[in-house]
Order: sequence, then structure tokens, then C-alpha cells
Amino acid sequence: MTRHLRRWYVYVPLSILILGFLLWRTRVWEAAHLLAEAEPLPLVGALVLDVVIIVLWAGRSGLLLADLGSRIPIRDLVPIVSFANTVNGVTPASAGEVLRAVVLHQRHAVPYRDGVAVIVLERFYALYLIAVATAAAWLATGAEPTMLAVVGLVAAGAAFIPSAVYSAGVRVSGIGVGISRRAPVGRTRLLELARRLVEVEDVVARFLVSARPAIVFVAFTTTVFLAMDLQLLLIAGAIGVSIDPILGWLALGLGAVAGIVSALPFGLGAADAVIAAVLIAAGVAPAEAGLITVLQRLIATLPTGLIGAASYVYLMRSAPAMPQATPSDRPD
Repeated sequence: MTRHLRRWYVYVPLSILILGFLLWRTRVWEAAHLLAEAEPLPLVGALVLDVVIIVLWAGRSGLLLADLGSRIPIRDLVPIVSFANTVNGVTPASAGEVLRAVVLHQRHAVPYRDGVAVIVLERFYALYLIAVATAAAWLATGAEPTMLAVVGLVAAGAAFIPSAVYSAGVRVSGIGVGISRRAPVGRTRLLELARRLVEVEDVVARFLVSARPAIVFVAFTTTVFLAMDLQLLLIAGAIGVSIDPILGWLALGLGAVAGIVSALPFGLGAADAVIAAVLIAAGVAPAEAGLITVLQRLIATLPTGLIGAASYVYLMRSAPAMPQATPSDRPD
């Protein structure tokens, strides 16, 4: 994470350059009058949804941890997940999220194995669900009601494919064990790391093969998606632009994937360009699409980032003494 942050002078200017190009190409200034005439109530509603989304994140984490025997009040999880979300935005592939496992261990004695397992679920399974929902939105765009129902059922079934795979006994970490055993150097160290990965994957498998945790996770994650989609619709509606909910999620989903692949801080520039392109392709005027993406950043990303920064300050100032870790619980 440190190396990545040291290269801010590369990533930040690149993000600004892409975003600036987007604003120039969409001629966003031509829609400035819409901002002056914007309805304040939908924008306030979009801001409130920032808090709703954070609470949903915290609730999802709380339920996962509770299944592992670590019951943490949601008021304590809110600053932790807020901080984690901000760290995710400034590190490639959400690598900085490992700090969440450290915070959970220090403040609530959550074993590193369990903390990492929850993080893996919330990152990789959630990313998989984003892909499923985005593909479903793509197929459902402009479809007839009957086709919408079929796409919805297929997407619902696809959401639980990882559960079926793990129920069949498939384990990815076994590949790491096999590679470690054949390593020409550092074999002992690699085998120990592989063993830890097997332990984490065993916890992940427990969640996925159990119906209730898997259903709860999908339900919480879907609700987060719906809240984000509603946020975009409210922002667009505030300036008088009507967007189909399915199209809204398609734009957000593709934007999220583009942001992750780009590895830029918060996907700035890359995600915005994709969201604007989808809206323009759907018939939204370029200037209006550009304005919507700017407002999306100001109302969705900026406040949650500020909340995450404030959460970091709070967590550092109120950090308890680190509990003594057991040998099986210490990170490598």
C-alpha cells in the first residue's frame, strides 16, 4: 500500500487528466443552467443514501462476523467499514483492506483468519455479484416484461454459483499448496502461507455452503446496489433527467468494473468516463451526462471519503492496546 501511495504523483494527475478530458468532451458547462435550477430535495435524498449505504456495509460485516462468534455492535463497525472503504479507493485491488483485519483484531480480538475471510467475501464475492448484476442489466435493457422475469431468475441463480462450487468440494487454495511443495526456495515459508490461505478459504467455504449466510450476504449486497442506483436516479432527476433504473445500474456496474481495472484512486476518471458513455449511448445529452457524473462524485464519493478520513482519525485516537495474539493467529 505504501508504494502505491508514494506514486500519488502519477495516479492523481492521470485521474484528473481523464476526468478533465471527459468534461471537455461532454461540454459539461453547457448544462450549468440545470445545476442552478436543480431541485434540492432529491440531492438531499442522495446524500442521505450515503449514510444508508455505509450502514448496510456495516450490517453485512456484522452478520458475517456474528456467524464466526464475534458479535460487534454496528456503531463500532460503521467507522471501521468507512475507513476500509476509503483505503480501498486509494489502493490497487483493494489491497489496503488488510488494515481492516488489523483493526478488527486490535479493537475486538477478531482472529486474523476470520477478519481476512470476511474481507475476501466482501471483496471478491461482492465483485462477482456486481458482474452478475451488470450482465443482467445489459440483457434486460429494453427487454419485454417476460424477458425481464427470465433474466431476473437467471441472475438470482447465478448469484449462488460460488455456493454450488464450494458445496462440490472445490478449493482454490489447494493450488497454492501444490505450488509451495514444488518451490525450489523458501518452501517452508510458502507452505506456512499456503496453510494460512487454506484456513481462510475453509472459513469462506463455511459461509458459502450454508444457505442462511449466503442468502443474507446476497440480500445485503443487492440492497446496496439498489441504494446506489437510486442515488444516481435522484441525482439525475434533480436536474430534470429521467433515467431507467436498469440503465442506471448498467452504467454504475460497468463504471465500477472500469474503476477497479484502472487501479486509479476511487476509479476517478475511468469510472466516470464509462458512466457518462453509457448514459450518452442511451440518449442522455452529453453535457447532462457529464454533469450527472460530476454530481455523482460530489454527492457519493466525496462525502463517503470524508467520512472514511474522519473514521481513521477516530480509530487512531481511540485505539485500544493490542491484545496478545496466539501463535496460530499472528499474521505472517
